[in-house]
Amino acid sequence: MGSLHNITAPVAKATAAAPILTEGDVAGLSQDLTGALRVSASIGSVTASMDATATAAAPSYTEGTANPISQNLTGDQRVIAKIAASQTIGLAAGTAAIGTAGVTPAVTPALTRATVNITTATTTAIVGGTAAQTVRVYKILLNIAATQTLNIISSGGASLVGAAMSFAANGGLVLDFDGEPWFVTTSAEGLSFVTTTTGAVTGVVYYVKS
Repeated sequence: MGSLHNITAPVAKATAAAPILTEGDVAGLSQDLTGALRVSASIGSVTASMDATATAAAPSYTEGTANPISQNLTGDQRVIAKIAASQTIGLAAGTAAIGTAGVTPAVTPALTRATVNITTATTTAIVGGTAAQTVRVYKILLNIAATQTLNIISSGGASLVGAAMSFAANGGLVLDFDGEPWFVTTSAEGLSFVTTTTGAVTGVVYYVKS
């Protein structure tokens, strides 16, 4: 057997960007500037497994391990859905599909409602006073059954409408919500209505006390 002489090791050219070649070019090996050899690899078809393991109880896993999808014994996929304030919603067992999870928050009405039912000629307290707070009236709906004079006052006596208002029989007063209070009582005082006849005054007052 003859001996081998003059064997030349392949030389790679280092460049920042991969070279652009034309079909048929004779080219050397190519490296990036860190010395890594540029290669092109083709991977055959890959089949992703979506098999799930069905167990009666939820499994326990170790951090960093690869695990199959987990199902309960009715075939439901186990998931955890998290919403604001770290509340956790568990999907009920036996549900055939994952749908939407609704949360109904407790709702506190923005306005407090006071009922009005006056049948005497007197001063009637509608909303009581609270120390260091005012009563802010945002809506009023009143029905006036008979001829009536009505004054809306802070319970200390100051009129909130300037002067008493006169109404004909079967009249009414509607003050709708518009973002600003219609009346604000003096601090620590409540809201009162002053009537001068026995004609019924009925309705509702919506307010905030602060």
